[in-house]
Amino acid sequence: MRRRQILIFSILVLVMALIWIVPASAQEKTLYWDRLDVHVKVNQDGTFRVEENARIVFTHGLFHYGTRNIPMGRLTDITDITVSDPGRVYQNSGSGAPYTFQTTHSDGDLVIKWYYPAAENEARTFTIGYTVHGGLRYYDEGDQLWWKALFPDRPAPIRHSTVTVTLPKNVQVSKFTAYLYKGSGYQTGTTADIGQQIAPNVVQYELPKPLESGQTMEVEVAWPHGLIAGSPAPWQVSADQAEKAYAKKIALRQKWGPVLSLLLLALGILFSVGGALLAYITWFTKGRDAPTEVFADYLPEPPSDLPPGIVGTLVDEKADMEDILATVVDLARRGFLTIQEIDKEKSGKVTDFQYTLNDADFSKLRPYERKVLEAFFDSLEAGESQQLSDLKNRFYKEIPSIQEAIYQEAVEAGLFPKSPAKVRQSYTLLASLIFGVGIAALFFLPGLFSALSDLGYCPGAGLILGSIPFFIIPSFMPRKTKKGAEAAKRWQAFERYLRNLKKYTDVKKGAEVFEHYLPYTIAFGLSRKWIKLFERVDAPMPVWYQPLPWYGYGQGSTWGSGKQHAGHASMAPAGGVESEGGARPSLSDMSSGLGGGLSAMSAGLGNMLSEASKTLTSKPASDSGGGFSSGGFGGGFSGGGGGGGGGSFG
Repeated sequence: MRRRQILIFSILVLVMALIWIVPASAQEKTLYWDRLDVHVKVNQDGTFRVEENARIVFTHGLFHYGTRNIPMGRLTDITDITVSDPGRVYQNSGSGAPYTFQTTHSDGDLVIKWYYPAAENEARTFTIGYTVHGGLRYYDEGDQLWWKALFPDRPAPIRHSTVTVTLPKNVQVSKFTAYLYKGSGYQTGTTADIGQQIAPNVVQYELPKPLESGQTMEVEVAWPHGLIAGSPAPWQVSADQAEKAYAKKIALRQKWGPVLSLLLLALGILFSVGGALLAYITWFTKGRDAPTEVFADYLPEPPSDLPPGIVGTLVDEKADMEDILATVVDLARRGFLTIQEIDKEKSGKVTDFQYTLNDADFSKLRPYERKVLEAFFDSLEAGESQQLSDLKNRFYKEIPSIQEAIYQEAVEAGLFPKSPAKVRQSYTLLASLIFGVGIAALFFLPGLFSALSDLGYCPGAGLILGSIPFFIIPSFMPRKTKKGAEAAKRWQAFERYLRNLKKYTDVKKGAEVFEHYLPYTIAFGLSRKWIKLFERVDAPMPVWYQPLPWYGYGQGSTWGSGKQHAGHASMAPAGGVESEGGARPSLSDMSSGLGGGLSAMSAGLGNMLSEASKTLTSKPASDSGGGFSSGGFGGGFSGGGGGGGGGSFG
């Protein structure tokens, strides 16, 4: 059964293929020009008669008619049109019957269409004749015939051809040549030495090899001026003007092009290399901190009373989330709020954090600290509380104003002359401006200088490359004051002390500094390492942090019922102390408390801000825009005369 289904399917596929292939094959028609011989006879009155004798071989398909279209742009008129085949002259008629022809005009071309009895797999010969008026060129140096004898627009090659040009008997040829090129583009042409003078007034050209579809052959013959009647036609006047403009353009390009090209290339190199050099000079003169003396390798205590949020901003010149978190913990350490773990599912695992304001004097807060608390709480009143999860998709709106307040505090403290954020913004804007000018130059200058040089793109490309260093330096441009640079060196020495505490001191003896230095470790990005370090030495749990109820230490007692007042953070000795509500556990005892809790709190707030950032940047789906020289006698790139066009059969 399966084989039968496969067979039926194969037959259907074959039938469908035949349905598409057979008609396509049946509709395909092929032919070629075995010969196309052209005779151009120039008359004394300035007209010339053209006869095209074509032997067509129809190789596949049924043919009923032929067409020949002749451009009228470089002549004034065509008359006396004839069509014939051996032994019969076709009649000018619009009937479409065999042995008739008709003429029409289309897109500036004269179109000749003739009809004949059906031809298939055979050769036929057709002769088309017509008289051209206003097709010669007249100059004081000599008059000329330019004619595209073998037209380019045809569906097949011409295998053989002889083109003959005959002047009146009293006129002697002074010069002749031929051009072979594709389509109508003189820029790609080549002079063909394929003609010979067989009489004083007769030139004959022999096609050296088959002329492929799309290729043309234009012949040029010249004679002394005044021997044949006529004067320049309007099209010649326009063509000569265009030729003079082109010659002037070429002369100007040859004279100034190399100089301009060198200048454009030099500008491109200057802008690209100079951009990097200028960016470095800009940083060295405007972004580099003032030199300061060398301080100690480390400092065992904070060098000043700068708050952690300002210290973090001073050291890395950015007011980031670590500085905001350090401020929150510092405010808790100073007694302004309490952080409590919450188990919403009664599973004994932290699922959220609750922040509660203590009874404190909020007038002592710095402006940026007040903004931090206002971002957490609806009002600054004792007992006001807020859960971390409720800040999701809300807190991110307050971050810019908090950062601005931190920068302002740092400027007022004399650490920076200007806000680092505004400095970065100004240099980013400068980089964008240079890049934009480069893009504009890349599109505008090539066209502006195209007449003289092909390197007009160099300055724009150089500006774009030169703008890259300016996109890099904004992060390095915020400059500290001398006071700020010296303070930063001291705080960096303190950071090295915190980072390598075990190298400089006995960690167990220094356990009492854990809570005091914790906000600074957050600002420096060392909080996880700092907490794990002091877990091993039984450092006391901060009184401002209340973990989940802890059982097993003190027979079911609960830590967190003690009281705390602003500005009185506890510094109890290690090993646990008795508090009003029970024993105060150590970090080691509470490894699932602050050891995991503070990290979880930081991660939770960080995750909230990350999610808020996605929400902030996301949008609803509905919001998601030439030529050739004439050998010294007139003509030029404009190509002399008419002819060409196309021909086909159907």
